[in-house]
Amino acid sequence: MRALIFVLLTIFSCSFSISSFAFDVDGDGREGLPEAVHALQVVSGMAPASSNIVFIESVGTELENGTALLERFDSITNADEDNPYLLKIEPGTYDLGTNSLIMQPFVDIEGSGQNTTKITSSAVDSYTVAGANNAELRLITIENKGSSSWAKAIYNDNTSPAITYVTVKVKGYAYGHIAIENRNGSSPVLSN
Repeated sequence: MRALIFVLLTIFSCSFSISSFAFDVDGDGREGLPEAVHALQVVSGMAPASSNIVFIESVGTELENGTALLERFDSITNADEDNPYLLKIEPGTYDLGTNSLIMQPFVDIEGSGQNTTKITSSAVDSYTVAGANNAELRLITIENKGSSSWAKAIYNDNTSPAITYVTVKVKGYAYGHIAIENRNGSSPVLSN
């Protein structure tokens, strides 16, 4: 029955004027038709009004995508054991420039597949992504295109994230490159 209601709501939303949903009404990262569908699901009781799933979509150039990713990620300020989040990244390349993404506890980061979603950076003598406890990184490619002495894709310092179905790439010069560096008791759980 719930599936039938969902299908009917989706069909209804396709014919529904979505002009009032042309922007992100509730701050969950959806706009346009996805926002209209979510609003109808909330009204029908099929979805909670406040969702802890934050969607990131490709918005322009790879650098613009990376900036949008960092801004949305930094907007998550209340994640904890009782209020976990999922940052769902749609297909595309998200270039952080010389910046790094530092994971937060209780915020999982999920791409749309290792071959379709990539976070990359040229962080100088640094890393693209730093891990966090009680967090998982999955279904994504992480790359550091560093042009300085060290390039690290994933860095864990006294943290043990879960890393599942992640492709790691590093292009370092001079001294070397490190795919995943673990320091000070870090013991991430690596799967596939």
